[in-house]
Amino acid sequence: MKLRPLFSLTWLFLIAVITVTVEANEPPVLNPIGSKSITEGKRLTFEVSAWDPDGTTPSLWASNLPSGASFVDSGNGTAIFDWWPKYDDAGTYHVLFWADDDDPIDPFTDTELVTIDVAEYQPYDPGIPDTVELVVTVQPDEGSSQFNVELQLYVFNDSTIIGATAGFSWVNPNLQLDSAKATSLTSSGFDAGPAFYRGGNIDSSNFYRQFMFKGLKISSTGVPPADERQHWATYYFTLSYWSAIDSIVIDTALVPPYDSLIFTVDDSTELIQQVTFVPEWAGKLVIKDVSDVRVVDGVGLPETFSLSQNYPNPFNPTTQINFEIPVRSRVTLTIYNVLGQKVTTLVDKEMSAGRYIADWNSASDGGTIVASGVYFYKLEAGDFIQTRKMMLLK
Repeated sequence: MKLRPLFSLTWLFLIAVITVTVEANEPPVLNPIGSKSITEGKRLTFEVSAWDPDGTTPSLWASNLPSGASFVDSGNGTAIFDWWPKYDDAGTYHVLFWADDDDPIDPFTDTELVTIDVAEYQPYDPGIPDTVELVVTVQPDEGSSQFNVELQLYVFNDSTIIGATAGFSWVNPNLQLDSAKATSLTSSGFDAGPAFYRGGNIDSSNFYRQFMFKGLKISSTGVPPADERQHWATYYFTLSYWSAIDSIVIDTALVPPYDSLIFTVDDSTELIQQVTFVPEWAGKLVIKDVSDVRVVDGVGLPETFSLSQNYPNPFNPTTQINFEIPVRSRVTLTIYNVLGQKVTTLVDKEMSAGRYIADWNSASDGGTIVASGVYFYKLEAGDFIQTRKMMLLK
């Protein structure tokens, strides 16, 4: 007798097929930049931008940047290229700009090689803005602990100047303006002026640490052009104190009520035009004491190149950096921040064999005191290169 189940089971297998469609990653698009041109001593700034069809924000970066140039990604698809070519930077540069979509699986980039042509500065060429040059000398005052500072104002002008307004400021609180005088060139060329002090008052100039040159032709002939720089005025200062790590920073300033630094030019076509004031030193002039680097007495000359750890470390605000050079060498000692950007150059000259100390007062090349943080100092002498780390802690 066979037993049969009262019911039967039927197994139903369901196979589900799930199809996942992955859209292919599309490359970012770097908006066209095009070639650029600039003249030595002028600033070149432009924006680089990119977008991504996938809706992401591309990263932007650049390679083969010229010395002194910066490229900063804002994080929103745009970045700024900024460069102020120095007066020996004439030539052609090729900078590669990148847009990267940062895709972790299938990354794409878009690039453009941009040519930057830097023309040599010619101060006498028509159309080039007239240029100011400041020459500063510092001498000890006999019989006192003070220093006498003489600042001569020179101008390169390739057209007749019928009016000029140029303002300057200084940051050293120990510097006081005593007097100023025009040369015969500007005294005869500008019969209205020249004026030297803010508000016409030397006390106001010293209070605000600003001085100026202002002159205007009314019935006189103006200042004629020349094939060389011409001496316009001399300013006399007293410096009450100057340490070995101190500096004088002179910068261009706007002199109220004027909102720009201008020359008014008569170009002999009956068209009077105003041209931008272009400082020869590209923004700021920094004068440091020649005793910035001190010689250390020792027994005999060093046998090897060396760079010591700064002392004190951490420091605030000054520190000393010792280094040794066994043979005469071209020496540079440079401070960098954590981004690799140059902060200041302490030494850049030919030096004899010996032991030296360089002082740093936490100031940048522009005279600004830098923020707390980690900094690097790099010694280059001949084929020797060494970098060390230090910390500014306020």
